[in-house]
This record gives sequence, structure tokens and C-alpha cells, in this order.
Amino acid sequence: MIGVGGIGTLEAAQEFVVTKGVMFTALWSESRDAWDHYGMNSTSDFMLLDRFGNRLTEAAPYAEDLVEQLLDDLA
Repeated sequence: MIGVGGIGTLEAAQEFVVTKGVMFTALWSESRDAWDHYGMNSTSDFMLLDRFGNRLTEAAPYAEDLVEQLLDDLA
């Protein structure tokens, strides 16, 4: 999961996901509640969460190679 909330509109968040080629479930929060809960600071931040919403990684700037590395490390 990557957090893309706080971008402003759902449409802008969807465009970010498409533009970046994100292949993960993305969380969008108009109110920034999810951002605040997970400590996200930037629209380009991501973190991996398990299916229960528990953090598997800390927030970091989105980079496909980093996500792939983290997923390999978790496997």
C-alpha cells in the first residue's frame, strides 16, 4: 500500500498513481487523517502496510526500485 492522500482531490491522487505506474493499493484521504495517523509528510511518500494496516516499513519517498527491494526483503 502506498499513501497518496492529501494531494488535494481524488482525481489528482489517481493521476499520481497512473503517472508513477503504481501497482499497489493506494490509500487516499481527503482529510489527511490517514496521513497524520501514519506520519506521512509528502505526496510522494509511501510505506508498506500489511492487510490489517500495520506498518511494515517507514515512510519514504516513492521509488519503484526501493519498493521492489523492500518487498524482496519481506518475502
